[in-house]
Amino acid sequence: MNKLLAALIAGLFAFSANAFAADDGTGDIKQDTQNMQKEKRDIVRDDHDINRDKRDLGKDARELNKDRAERNRLQAQENKEIKEGDAKDAQSLEVKREKEQREINGEKRDISKDKAELAKDRNRDAQKLKRERADRRHDKKE
Repeated sequence: MNKLLAALIAGLFAFSANAFAADDGTGDIKQDTQNMQKEKRDIVRDDHDINRDKRDLGKDARELNKDRAERNRLQAQENKEIKEGDAKDAQSLEVKREKEQREINGEKRDISKDKAELAKDRNRDAQKLKRERADRRHDKKE
């Protein structure tokens, strides 16, 4: 991700160098600088969003693993109760285990949503970089 950010910033600087070199006095340098600053802020904001999404994914994965361990522990305890013939305790453990399974399913959904959002953010950054490169090529031709 840092490589992408570095590439975007390098592209912005290269674009600015071309803009200043190609300026024949009719262009508004101040406007170009403001546009570049705005694009830089957008890139930084997108980078923060991507990092936040990565943290969310890690947090959800840890919670999922914890919930799975709890569910497995309850399953083993339920099996033990059934072996010992204590059906009432086994039934209460089954209810707890089913609750844990619902939580696990919820965590899986959260992870899927976070992955989709992260992919969307990465795609948006890639599109910005592609547009910047196209603009630079277009500016070179003129």
